[in-house]
Amino acid sequence: MDTSSSAVTIESVRLALGAASLRQAVTASNIANASSPDHVRMRVDFEQQLASALAEAGHDPAQAMAALGGVQPQVLPSDNTGPVSLDQEMVELSSNTLRYQALSRGLARYLSIAGAIASATKG
Repeated sequence: MDTSSSAVTIESVRLALGAASLRQAVTASNIANASSPDHVRMRVDFEQQLASALAEAGHDPAQAMAALGGVQPQVLPSDNTGPVSLDQEMVELSSNTLRYQALSRGLARYLSIAGAIASATKG
């Protein structure tokens, strides 16, 4: 297993992209069930878990990779016990879309730079 800081970065972004995908599905479900009287608004808990795992690991990539192994997004009932607000869900959907795009672009740039460095050291 690669325990470099690059591996930690890539694994962190992979987990964040998965959480963003799950959040999109959960938000879509909240929107689809907005008019259901018994529907409980759900949310995805992830970012705090990721931050805690990385903080506990400190600057040791091997410990960080081990800590990231236990990080999984969780679908939980929302703290907001009122009815689903379509406006709030649409804001969440837009925010999550921007988060996903930023993660994707950041990862693409990171891999592009890593590829350029690897190419330069070979030749």
